[in-house]
Order: sequence, then C-alpha cells, then structure tokens
Amino acid sequence: MMRIEPIRCLRCGSIFQNKEKDLVFICGNCGTGQILDRGQPEMIPFDVAGFVHQSPLEKVYIPFWRVYVTIQILSEKIEGGGFFKLMEWISGGGRSGDAFIYMPGFDMDPHEFKEWAARYTSSPPRYRPVQGLSGIRRLPLSIKRDEASAMADFIIVSHEAEKPGVLQQLNYSMRINELRLIYLPFYWDGRQYFSGL
Repeated sequence: MMRIEPIRCLRCGSIFQNKEKDLVFICGNCGTGQILDRGQPEMIPFDVAGFVHQSPLEKVYIPFWRVYVTIQILSEKIEGGGFFKLMEWISGGGRSGDAFIYMPGFDMDPHEFKEWAARYTSSPPRYRPVQGLSGIRRLPLSIKRDEASAMADFIIVSHEAEKPGVLQQLNYSMRINELRLIYLPFYWDGRQYFSGL
C-alpha cells in the first residue's frame, strides 16, 4: 500500500491544508508560497494585489503568471495594415526590448484565456501589493511554470494574427528573464468575474 506523505512548509514545517487541487501551497502559519510542478516542492515568491474598488460581491483572487521577456523582431512580412502590435508591448517602442506578458494561471476556456492574456498584456495591471490573502478565496493555479513559458510564444503569435492585414511571416527571438506569480483581485457575481483594481 502506497503511503501519502503530507506536504510541509519548507520554512516553518507546518502541514498544508489545500482543499482544492492546486499547484501552489500557501502556508497559513508563515505565509510562504510553495509550488509543486516539477516533482519536488520549491519556494515561490508571489505578489498579492490589493482591492481598489469596493463591491458587495464575493471577493476572489485569481492567479496570473507575469512573464518578463526580452524580444527582438528579426524579420517580418505582412500585407496590408500597419506595424506589429508586438511593437506596442516592447518598452521603447523599437524592434527590440523588454515586455511583460500576463496570462491567467487557472483553468478556463481557451478563447477566454487568449482574451484575458491580450487584455492584461496590452494594459498591464497597476496594483498596490498587500501582505497575504486575508482569508479571501483564491482560484487554484493549474498552469505550470514551463507551460507558462511556452504559452508566452502562443500569446505573441495569436495576438499578431488578429491585427489588420495578413501576417505572412514573423521571425523573432524571445528570452524569458523572469516568471512571477501574481494574485489579482476580482469580484464574482455567480456568473462572471469583475476586476477589483
């Protein structure tokens, strides 16, 4: 018979009490975050954004991956339309530079995933970090770090494919500098989520 070992906090030794299937465990004792997506638990730093707008609706924290990348556009071929949307994301507005790509980290419909990723990457959220989740429910993280890195490419290409004109070729290089887990505040009305920022 296989024995299941409880997952303990790497900092204080407390046992985690996750009720849902989640890749991230946040210690109720010391607040340390751990991720279990590569076999062994590892500490993971994370940000929690404070609620700005108040509402009587249920408060929920939604996990996002913020992927900090350096992008260089090497060549492109397009018919009709103007410059690449990708250039809007790059700091400095040139053919190379840094950008933040945001993507939801929980299970959702692929069309909604693409929509949310494009919205938050085009208009990055500005937030005030707060300490801890304050007992507010959080959606479980289901996208692993390696998957988030791979999806950054998908977000770039799918976003470019939706611009006016016909994208025939886009050749670019992308280096991932950092992956950061961020819990953004939302309200839930029983059918959909509304930003708390």
